[in-house]
Amino acid sequence: MRFKVFKYEVPEFDCKLRLPSGAQLLSAGMKPTEEKLWVWARVPQPSHLDVIVRVRVIATGEPIDEQGSERWRFIDTVFQGPLVWHLFEVSRWTPK
Repeated sequence: MRFKVFKYEVPEFDCKLRLPSGAQLLSAGMKPTEEKLWVWARVPQPSHLDVIVRVRVIATGEPIDEQGSERWRFIDTVFQGPLVWHLFEVSRWTPK
């Protein structure tokens, strides 16, 4: 199976991203010229169906008290000057 890597903007600290089916979140980061968070995903080719992936951004030291948070999948840690963000994949589902 062939894959391509694509980047997707994370516009909020708790957001839903529409990704191609089978997409695997690989890493996160900020481009030096922008103040935006991004995730990079490995996407199988061809890919037609969409999935919705809920992503949460948590600051270092911020309490995580959401039920089920022990099942969140860690994506990456991003440094923004003195701030440190930790990105997690919370859930995914196929839209109706």
